[in-house]
Amino acid sequence: MLKVLHLIPGLAMGGAETLVKDYALLIDKTKFEINIICLFRQDTPYEKILADAGINVIYLSDYIALSKKNNFAAKALSKVMQYSAVRKFIKAIKPDVIHTHLRVNTYIKFAAPNKNTRVFHMIHSEPSNSLDNSFMGKLEFNALKFLIKNFNLRFITLHERMQREINNLFNVNDTLILNNGIDFARFDNAKDKALMRRELNIQDDAFVIGHVGRFNAAKNHDLLVKIFKEICRLNAKAFLLMVGDGELREFVEHDLKDYQEKYLILSNRTDVPDILSAMDVFVFPSLYEGLGIALVEAQKMMLPCIISNTIPIAAQISNLCCVQDLNNPPLDWANACINFKPDKISL
Repeated sequence: MLKVLHLIPGLAMGGAETLVKDYALLIDKTKFEINIICLFRQDTPYEKILADAGINVIYLSDYIALSKKNNFAAKALSKVMQYSAVRKFIKAIKPDVIHTHLRVNTYIKFAAPNKNTRVFHMIHSEPSNSLDNSFMGKLEFNALKFLIKNFNLRFITLHERMQREINNLFNVNDTLILNNGIDFARFDNAKDKALMRRELNIQDDAFVIGHVGRFNAAKNHDLLVKIFKEICRLNAKAFLLMVGDGELREFVEHDLKDYQEKYLILSNRTDVPDILSAMDVFVFPSLYEGLGIALVEAQKMMLPCIISNTIPIAAQISNLCCVQDLNNPPLDWANACINFKPDKISL
């Protein structure tokens, strides 16, 4: 039986974390033993789901008491202890395969696993954003170069353009593509629109604009809110339904302070297919995406999708997508939300 170890900062409710959760749950347990190392607990439903499924998840914050303190000395010592703990657990588990996600490869470099261990790193977002010129971005880039040279690390990307970019960036030619890691079976028994709207206290005749994504700069909630305000001027029954959480949530709530009865934010939800069923149109104005898992899921639920021109073609799996330039005024987006009605849907 092959031992597989995933390393990821934590199990937040994002796209990378969702894929790790699904990999762990759906892989053939008669052939693979799955272990996950997280730097932190994040108190999300994914942690309970994996625990209930008997997946071995190690949270380094459980072993490092200083990790919750905020002064510089404590943070520095905590970071050193994290590196030591990752090395210790890798030595104990002796994985045949290490699969890393997000910015964690400096830990693998320090851990120096067995030379026979296969190391894979999955690129979940645009390489230029995860491997930028920041201090942490440069450290990650150098760690990946080291692991390529010394541990034959291979990259996994989400589509061909990303594959070409990674091959060029690291001067390799063996990057893999994993086109789709989404468990579509979750969508087969989603609740119907009327039932889900009742559960969410949304009017049956509301025009529901939906969005799923973490509240961070990349998801471009600022434009989303502007689009919604324009729709409100055109349709008095407009309602904005958002799923996610993050550092910019308070800013979004402030922007919507005059629309208290016309929007809803849901966090830490595992019933995204049901929530999508309550929507009339899905708006996805991201500044950039690695793939856009939420968009693929929205198409699976047969929602018309108004999306930015930065979204990879690979995520546009149907004729349900209406592409808008990010420079277009919010009113153009609003009109598209109201008027885009694809027929003869192909998926």
